[in-house]
Amino acid sequence: MKRALGYIRVSSKVQARDGNGLLDQADAIKAWAEHNGYEIVQWFEDAGVSGELPWDKRPAMRALVERLAVNGIDAVLVHQYGGWCPDGCGR
Repeated sequence: MKRALGYIRVSSKVQARDGNGLLDQADAIKAWAEHNGYEIVQWFEDAGVSGELPWDKRPAMRALVERLAVNGIDAVLVHQYGGWCPDGCGR
């Protein structure tokens, strides 16, 4: 089984407090991972953190990047590309 990290994020404090956006994202990622042979070994969550911030200004994203330095991770799973990098990561 391939090993993955999961990343979920919502921008607004309301979404973070209510939790639905984060839970929905996690559920969708879990379903995709199971269907495609991935084990999510660790989750990273930026709740109420704008995707407009650079990756190194988002606490969970910074921790995720540091975790990638450890061998044995095959993928990072996100619900939508926009959750990872809303501006297209400089494309």
